Amino acid sequence: IIPENALGYVANYTDGPKNKVELLLLLLAHNLSYEDRALADKERQIDALKKQLAMFNDNLENQQDEAHKVRLELSHLQREMSAAASAKEKADMRVKELNDRLSNAENRVGSRC
Repeated sequence: IIPENALGYVANYTDGPKNKVELLLLLLAHNLSYEDRALADKERQIDALKKQLAMFNDNLENQQDEAHKVRLELSHLQREMSAAASAKEKADMRVKELNDRLSNAENRVGSRC
């Protein structure tokens, strides 16, 4: 579609077309130039989005690495807690055993007196 005022528009920026074919070629060239600029703008937007995505992916990887480290540390602490609970249980049993022996010894001493 060629606007009615295209001939005047093109004439302002060129020596003027000699016929409608030249006008059409000039308009196509102008339109291609506009499309090239629009394409370049879209390519810049795509590049910016790619950079943002790369930064997001890096951040996500860092967060995943940190989460993995936290899980490992939590697992280690849970093993330590389990070992400590087991050691406490053994110590409690040993204390009970020693208290029983002490009580028995005191009862034997008391019965002799």
